[in-house]
Amino acid sequence: MTEEHDPPRAFRRRERHSDCAFSRQLLTVEQLASVGCVAIESTYLEAELEEVLWKLAGMDEARGLLFTRNMQMKSRIEMFWTLARQRLVEDEDVEGLAELKTLVEWLKEANVERNTVIHGYWNIDAQDERSFQTWRRQNVDERSPAFAEKRQIGRPPTTFSAARIEEVSEKIGSLRSMLTSFLVGHMWDLVDDTSPES
Repeated sequence: MTEEHDPPRAFRRRERHSDCAFSRQLLTVEQLASVGCVAIESTYLEAELEEVLWKLAGMDEARGLLFTRNMQMKSRIEMFWTLARQRLVEDEDVEGLAELKTLVEWLKEANVERNTVIHGYWNIDAQDERSFQTWRRQNVDERSPAFAEKRQIGRPPTTFSAARIEEVSEKIGSLRSMLTSFLVGHMWDLVDDTSPES
């Protein structure tokens, strides 16, 4: 192959180490499991937020799915902010508005972190194959110093330490509880068809 047609270095490494997936060379088994937990926790959070959107918009599940089926989480969060804010303003719920603002900020932050963990480009600071092999042997039983980079338009890439993956999973799980608590405190009718007033 000519120099200009050589595969990227990451692909060459993968070919040489076909006995083990490349991700297993960068992250520990626990970290890889945590990536899976991030994916699962975020799926549950997205589904719960989706259902809240349907209820805020006055839609049943069939119509709601048409509305949200192809909607990314970022758009769901923005729609949640818009619909919930409108309702809280109408209800003159100042405390609820403050809680909503905080909840939405945390949802946005967790979504960026989730996307970096799942869609980021995981790598290490090894300049060549020899330093990669040395790093790999030294880090077999330790938390790896791998990091993820997520490209962004017009900004430098977001970097994310592998040691933080489990934090993201826990944060997303706690946001599900926070969403439920927020709804119970300020929009009870969205939690249960039988509101306390009826």
